[in-house]
Amino acid sequence: MRFVYRVLSFATETMSESRLHCDNKSMVASSQEVPAEWKRTPNSTQASDYDVLAELWATRDLLSATTARSCPAVLHIKGHQDKKIAYELLSLPAQLNVDADKLAGDYMAAHPDKDYTVVPILPTSGVQLHLSAGTITYNMKKEVSMTRTTEPMKQYMIKKHGWEEDTFLDIEWEAHKRAANRHHKQRATLNKHLGNFLPVGKVVSRCDPLKCRSDCPTCSIGDGTCLETCSHVYRCPARSDWTKKFMSGLCKKLDSLETEIDLTEMVLAGVNCALTRQPFRVPQELRNLAAAQQAIGWTHLFKGRISKQLILLGH
Repeated sequence: MRFVYRVLSFATETMSESRLHCDNKSMVASSQEVPAEWKRTPNSTQASDYDVLAELWATRDLLSATTARSCPAVLHIKGHQDKKIAYELLSLPAQLNVDADKLAGDYMAAHPDKDYTVVPILPTSGVQLHLSAGTITYNMKKEVSMTRTTEPMKQYMIKKHGWEEDTFLDIEWEAHKRAANRHHKQRATLNKHLGNFLPVGKVVSRCDPLKCRSDCPTCSIGDGTCLETCSHVYRCPARSDWTKKFMSGLCKKLDSLETEIDLTEMVLAGVNCALTRQPFRVPQELRNLAAAQQAIGWTHLFKGRISKQLILLGH
């Protein structure tokens, strides 16, 4: 669109009607005209890729002001059609789309050290948000909140669990996030589990010690000798049936992932250690891996906090 506008600034005669093709369907739909709800309100400027859309709409206005015939039509073309159809049999727009993808790929391959996290500012947008991760062009509220709270949360967790900073960084947080997102409907309970705030006896008894008991109702005889904590929920000796079912399910899952036998046995032994507090022996070649998870804590496996070294070896 900018190219057409620049051509018109040099052209002495009116250009014939032109067409632009784009493989981004939502961009094509948004490029036609400025929606009423996007009239430069503060909230609209926080929408994903608003800077690109704003520049697109501004350029269309400039083209329309020049001549009605100069504003090109924007049409959608499906991308990567060459995966199913031979390049020679594709339409010209589809071939050009394939060519553009190849040029972009070749450029990235030729410039492996180029920093793509900083986005050039477009004149119409006027301002941009730059954080340590780079330019933020979408989910601005979330990204600002994450940036503000991530470091304090990190230091809080390090102190709470007695970790070193290297131990915190060794946790595969991306896998942790994906696992948590799979249980979105149980997010409230999951967050309590991750933060050790489940409504167990030790927690609820603080609110009403007369009505709520602090000892475990299944393995204690009521004399308070077995305190019900968050970790006791899965360590309770009265839940032997659940323990057997859990260990069997974990074994099947590791087997389905084609995990090496030695690594499978180490993980199962580590989980059993977390449940029974019984020490276990580790083969010499796996001691560094076991030590990495031990630094995090074997009980943290129940919260999806796994050492990156375990995941790398599993792959």
